[in-house]
Amino acid sequence: MLSKPWMPTDASPWFLASVIGCGLFWLVAYALIIRHGIKEKTFGMPLAAMCWNISWEVLFAFVYPPDYRLIVVGNVLWVAFDITILILAWKFAPDDFPEGWSRRLVRPGIVMGLILATVLQIPLAHEYHDMKGYLTGWMAALMMSLLFPAMLLRRNSLKGQSLWIAIAMLGGNIWAWVWVKYYPTNPPDAVINPSINHLFFIATCSFNALYVAFVYRRARELGINPWTRW
Repeated sequence: MLSKPWMPTDASPWFLASVIGCGLFWLVAYALIIRHGIKEKTFGMPLAAMCWNISWEVLFAFVYPPDYRLIVVGNVLWVAFDITILILAWKFAPDDFPEGWSRRLVRPGIVMGLILATVLQIPLAHEYHDMKGYLTGWMAALMMSLLFPAMLLRRNSLKGQSLWIAIAMLGGNIWAWVWVKYYPTNPPDAVINPSINHLFFIATCSFNALYVAFVYRRARELGINPWTRW
């Protein structure tokens, strides 16, 4: 890692901004998920999305490290935050399910989810020459964009969630689209097709925006000011 440059010398300002923007927005989202998890004794990230996300971050921080040190540092920070989210899920997730077999299977399910996510992502990366993790990263983002609203509707409460988490995820995915669009690469086919980048962006951010609206509306229904619920 120490032999890698911090960033490419010929990178466009948009790419530099996207790396910082994406990294910061997602770190804010993770930090707020952790804060609410500790405060409300719960987990704030849907379990399937958490497993895929952790696997992605470990793989593309350590197994397939990025070309530039700044991105490596960002991915390692994401791993550290996500491990804390995993600890909270391990501790509190069984309480989110009814008594019986479903509750007993939560922790084994987390272990199995982490294994399956890793087993799936490694061949995907090689099959589609996705050694930067763009395709599987968008899969993680799309999965979260779908499962966060589902978690809100299932719980019918804001437990573990906030408007600022929703906004941070939306901002992170907007910057992720810019990141993939402006990544300096040679040859050009080393990055996913721009059309795929656009489609994932539209789908993911549409559901992110829907989640923002859901959280805002639910907060108002509960008599909570969504802007002051950090």
